[in-house]
Amino acid sequence: VQPDRSRGARRRGAVARPGLRRPDRRGRRLVDRPDSHSLGGIDPRLHHGTLNAVFLPAVIRFNAQAESVRKDRRIERLAQAIDLPERNADALAGTIRALNARLGLPADLTAMGVARDRFDCIIDHALADHCHQTNPRPATREDYRALLETSF
Repeated sequence: VQPDRSRGARRRGAVARPGLRRPDRRGRRLVDRPDSHSLGGIDPRLHHGTLNAVFLPAVIRFNAQAESVRKDRRIERLAQAIDLPERNADALAGTIRALNARLGLPADLTAMGVARDRFDCIIDHALADHCHQTNPRPATREDYRALLETSF
């Protein structure tokens, strides 16, 4: 992981995650996380970065099916960049979960105090979020519900 050297990132102490949030040189991304935007907006006590970490395994598996992700071998390239012997979405998602556990992050949304009865509101906000339009794979209301259930 290379540090983001931009002035704003230095102030925030940010670290770049190549291929994840930042667009590649052709403007494409591996993942966008409107769920973390919407949930953090609904409950500001929930940390955006922690939400990203909790959602990331499910989002990686979901977006692995996107044509642009497959065509550009983004999952394989990211797995290679972190020296995974298996270069597929399940291995990458499992590694992210293991890293989250080593860092002491919550394992799921339940551990963060998120209730299922908030799912409809979270989904409404996710569909309205600007990242919804830039995700590599179009997501429906049902897709967002499945991502939330997987992360619950």
